[in-house]
Amino acid sequence: MNCRDVGFTDNYFTHALSLYYYGDVWTFGGGIRNVLDEEPPMVDGSEITAINNTPLGYGYDINGRTYYFNVAATFDVGL
Repeated sequence: MNCRDVGFTDNYFTHALSLYYYGDVWTFGGGIRNVLDEEPPMVDGSEITAINNTPLGYGYDINGRTYYFNVAATFDVGL
């Protein structure tokens, strides 16, 4: 009997949300990546490069939901 391993997965979508305030000098921002905490599809690690049955290098989020915050300042140095 001939068997063929399958090296593909179903569609995978994540959502992100961010909010920024741009002032004259200061910029504040923050957000959430993978808002719904969507897990990547499982694959056979012997067929493709994977960690814990999650494919590597294919745009999958292996960290789950993450939060971030940014602060930046712009100074006029008068050059």
